[in-house]
Amino acid sequence: ISVATGMQREGRFVPRRRQEEQLRVDPSSTWRDDDNRREADDGPSVRRRCARGGIAAEQSEPFALEVITANVTSWSTGIELLKTTSANVVLLQEHKIDNLDDLNAAKQLADSMDWLSVWSMAIPGKKGKSSSGVAILSRRGIGLDAYPIRTAHPARIVSATLEPPGMPRILAMSVYFKQGIGMQGTTADLLAEIGDA
Repeated sequence: ISVATGMQREGRFVPRRRQEEQLRVDPSSTWRDDDNRREADDGPSVRRRCARGGIAAEQSEPFALEVITANVTSWSTGIELLKTTSANVVLLQEHKIDNLDDLNAAKQLADSMDWLSVWSMAIPGKKGKSSSGVAILSRRGIGLDAYPIRTAHPARIVSATLEPPGMPRILAMSVYFKQGIGMQGTTADLLAEIGDA
């Protein structure tokens, strides 16, 4: 199960109507760069730079954000999903990558396919079978920044802010709930952590 917040209409995220027809970049504005995040120092009449790099292009029609969630049961299945989906954002559960080298390789592969990503490592299991592992991936052009969340179950939850063109920031979470235990234990913990975010 994944959680994404924002305005929703007919099952799709859509941007809020802007009061201004066009946003213009004021060349006299000053910019600051804090950990690769860029924001204008002046007011709303200046288009904001963000993690997706550069200044968002003027758009003739509203951007429609399509978010999907998938329990892929392995990273190889996740790769195939990224190759075929039309979604802008993919929230993955159970990628099962349980070591840093493989996680870095997966992130590099996603990046080479024009997907930005935030990952949480799986839990190494007995006899080489890992469990859990979640990720959030967004197509290049949609800002994506890790959003730290305090959790007792790091292999089951990851969160990030998304910055779709022409839309406010959205907090997204990919969560892998424990099956068959109902609203107690790990599931109750995860829901409380979501509420605290």
